[in-house]
Amino acid sequence: VAWSATVLRTKSFDDLHKLWYVMLKEQNALYTEMYHCRKERKVVPEPRRMYMVKSTMARIKRELTERAIAEADGDATKLKAMKRLINGPKFGRNL
Repeated sequence: VAWSATVLRTKSFDDLHKLWYVMLKEQNALYTEMYHCRKERKVVPEPRRMYMVKSTMARIKRELTERAIAEADGDATKLKAMKRLINGPKFGRNL
């Protein structure tokens, strides 16, 4: 089951950070499993797992963005810097 936004709101920044990397590791494992299933022409077992991982990751990013907006308190420069940290580098774009 994907983590709900309500539960994620109760977590600390460190907990969200750790959970993000757990989800990233799970996503990579699922991509590897999908690759091997396609290679062997098998059906991917429980394909909904990828949806749950991606939705949890999206909810974590949303929660961090909401916290950044609240912390920036109208300071556009600070908000932009915090969003850049949350969203990571954009490939092919100069930062």
